[in-house]
Amino acid sequence: MTVVDRAPSDDSLAVPYAPCARRGPSDDFLADGPGPGRGPGAPVTARQPVQISDRRMRLLLTAPGPPGGKTEHQERASSAKGSVMWQRTRVPHGSVHHPVFARFYANCCGPAADARAGVAALRKELLTGTTGRVIEVGAGTGLNFAHYPGTVSEVVAIEPEATLREVARAAAARAEVPVDLVPGVAEALPVKSEAFDTAVASLVLCSVYEVQRALVELRRVLRPGGELRFFEHGRAAGRGLRAVQWSLDRTVWPLLMGGCHTGRDPLGEIRTAGFEVLRVRRLKVPERGPTLPTSPAVLGAARRPAG
Repeated sequence: MTVVDRAPSDDSLAVPYAPCARRGPSDDFLADGPGPGRGPGAPVTARQPVQISDRRMRLLLTAPGPPGGKTEHQERASSAKGSVMWQRTRVPHGSVHHPVFARFYANCCGPAADARAGVAALRKELLTGTTGRVIEVGAGTGLNFAHYPGTVSEVVAIEPEATLREVARAAAARAEVPVDLVPGVAEALPVKSEAFDTAVASLVLCSVYEVQRALVELRRVLRPGGELRFFEHGRAAGRGLRAVQWSLDRTVWPLLMGGCHTGRDPLGEIRTAGFEVLRVRRLKVPERGPTLPTSPAVLGAARRPAG
């Protein structure tokens, strides 16, 4: 099995993706992938920020210079500082950085908790029958990896949060199918168009910045006729719980839960993005116990039209 924590540079490799970094202030480089509006295989460019430590930056900027101007080193340091700051303010929308939530999720929501809540069985149902090359967005700690059947030739797992991605590496190593773990965001997938047989969205559409853009990207990377497998919590049917979801989504819930929103409509969003829904099952998760704001869920499959 294969575990990759970065995109390989060899274009001849079987996985047809181009390198792209998670957009965030802690990245080693910034890259623009072949996202929406770009053609298949569009070139990828990367900017390398100048590597100057904060201490050296302060020394260079405060050191005495010649009368009437700055030294050459001060000019370079000032330029480098401006460049790095420009990069950091340029890409905040694409960054995913929830270290506190990520540590909580990694410690409290492992395989044992997944099984107790009945979610592990739902993951297995979600992935049964998947074949060929699969792309999974928002892989988290890799809880889906153990449930991929042997008919899957390869999984490219996209995860933008560094803490979760590190935990997922161990799950990828234990998986029965090859897993390539790649940094990236759902709204700009660092892969070529029409390169996958199946796409998987599992408890991720609640937290992406732009749901429609993420789904359009999934449609782009699927081959015509390819399947989208989805398992998502979302908007409640009853008015009482919907009102609770509305209030939570506009106050504390996204702040505490890593950008999660309880009241989105994943099934409606999937249809709006142009997928044909093949089957869907409405669920309460967990099945027993109190109803939570995240309990209403849908599990099913949709297809990218062949035409």
